[in-house]
Amino acid sequence: MSHTASVEFMPDLLSTPSSKMALTYLCNEMSVDPYESFKLQVLEKILFEGVSSIFYKELIQTGIADSYCPGYGYDNTTR
Repeated sequence: MSHTASVEFMPDLLSTPSSKMALTYLCNEMSVDPYESFKLQVLEKILFEGVSSIFYKELIQTGIADSYCPGYGYDNTTR
């Protein structure tokens, strides 16, 4: 089953105008399998966190994007 939602948010009025796009997937239920959530948190850290992470090197350092969109990465509290 697939659900789609579109949400618009206020731009940061103190920063340079830019466009941002986000794509979100519901990965798992924390209460059903806490170990799966733990593995996804580790993967999120490897992919996104720090200047040596894969996405940071490929997106931010190359200039494709200025920064990550608010709410990026894995969040097991969002439902």
